[in-house]
Amino acid sequence: MNIDKILLNAINNKASKEEYSALEEWQSDSVKNIEFLETMSMMQSKESQAYESYDPKEAWGNIESQLDSQTPKNSRGYYKWVLLVLALVALLSYFTTRPDTSGIHTTDGERKQMVLADNSEIWLNHTTTLTETSDFVESRNVSLDGEAFFDVEHVEEKPFIIALNDDNYIRVVGTSFNVLNRGDDFDLSVYSGHVQLHVLDRTIDVYKGERVVLINGSYAKVKNQNPNTLSWRDRVLFFDSERLDNVLVELSDYYNIKITNIDKVADPNCRIRTKYENETLDNVMTELESLFSLKYNRTDDTISIISAICE
Repeated sequence: MNIDKILLNAINNKASKEEYSALEEWQSDSVKNIEFLETMSMMQSKESQAYESYDPKEAWGNIESQLDSQTPKNSRGYYKWVLLVLALVALLSYFTTRPDTSGIHTTDGERKQMVLADNSEIWLNHTTTLTETSDFVESRNVSLDGEAFFDVEHVEEKPFIIALNDDNYIRVVGTSFNVLNRGDDFDLSVYSGHVQLHVLDRTIDVYKGERVVLINGSYAKVKNQNPNTLSWRDRVLFFDSERLDNVLVELSDYYNIKITNIDKVADPNCRIRTKYENETLDNVMTELESLFSLKYNRTDDTISIISAICE
């Protein structure tokens, strides 16, 4: 291990994840280095205090003044100490601000976008957990519970594997697709490239424009004709003469709210042609009230349909 090179990279914020790991191992081998890091940490009011309250320049100024009084500046050892202290200050900054590397990414009511170590982009829908189950060096493996859109970086020799329920999984080389895997609900829509769905001892090849859904325990491949598969990501809902009962089902998922008694508006004449772009639920329900004289009761997390008049 070339510690001098790694220290310099740390000072210049160019150290890799592997080099930071090597620094962690290096500092753990030295009692003096541990004591030094502890001293630096004590400059904060609490060990868990936010990084914004930590000033590396001020910390270095304090240490430099001590070195000035104890060590001649023309000494070779002085410069080694300067290198060491600067590296450890950079290292401490990394320890304090480094992102969560547990590999478990969850959402509750929110949606979020993220980039994995291989530069694959992922968008997570609400109530979703994505778990990285490999180091993304030798292999690229994750598991999914919920809904996510994947834009996977092409790496021919390292397929991207998404574990589903039981022994089911999706194998990808490089493509973009949306996956819903929540309980008994499964929906896979491919937007570019080609993925392989491995389920029930079968391999289903799915290409751009195709979709696989789980219906009564069976996986069916169809053409993707739903314009709202990515509405949760793009914040756009489009309905082209769609039945109102189907619209309410889409609204329930999009706004993460329970809508009950939808069968009260199962009249096929209740149809709507409209587009909602980043619209609030209140505004959408107000429009439906105006169009269909829709009546309903609403609490914080539930809308109960009472009636609708269709022409």
